[in-house]
Amino acid sequence: MVGIYKYLAIFAFATVVVTQVESELRSPNYSVCSDFFVGKCENGLASDAMFFDLQITGVSVIGLHIFMAQGRNGEPTGLAEFVFQENFGQYYQLTETAGLVTSLKRLGALDYKTPAISFAYELELITDGVAKFEDSAGSIERCSVAPATKSLVVHGVESWELVLNNGTSICLQVENTNSFVPGIVKDIENIGLPRDPFANICYVVKGCTLPPQQIIRIPNNVTSGVLRR
Repeated sequence: MVGIYKYLAIFAFATVVVTQVESELRSPNYSVCSDFFVGKCENGLASDAMFFDLQITGVSVIGLHIFMAQGRNGEPTGLAEFVFQENFGQYYQLTETAGLVTSLKRLGALDYKTPAISFAYELELITDGVAKFEDSAGSIERCSVAPATKSLVVHGVESWELVLNNGTSICLQVENTNSFVPGIVKDIENIGLPRDPFANICYVVKGCTLPPQQIIRIPNNVTSGVLRR
């Protein structure tokens, strides 16, 4: 009798695993693909170019579409552009993004209904092949930390101050709310550095010293589509 229960338990467990895997295959969970890191980019427009894994977040990015490595139409490299999608499967083609990070990746369904940006409480500066993690104060002498920053990934509901080598700074705040007021969202396609190849990030500080009205707010839910031009 004990053996029967044992086999039944194994069967039930296997059924749960198979069901979960099938669910993951059916429902999309997007992450970013890059040509910096080794790996596969299944279902991420691999037919358009050779894409590889880039810092998998493990959660969905509903609404958050892509991080640019270069400005459009040949504009200088700057910090990330946040481009938002309104529906699943709206990929930008390689020719439309003109950058090294040019696609999203389908990972599965584990957290596919979670908000647009993950809750990892960290900020990643992605340079020419090296991911930099900075969450404490630095100094102006550390401008070489990210001399060729390609893109920015903002997680969680922290505010971040990006201090540039020209002494200015930019603040980002991820808003974790389902009732975000679209009127206070700036109608911008670019968030971060001006299009200046010399405006590098010296360091990143958690928190912000700028007045609230100068903080760039990013809604952490599907209403992030209002940022799209």
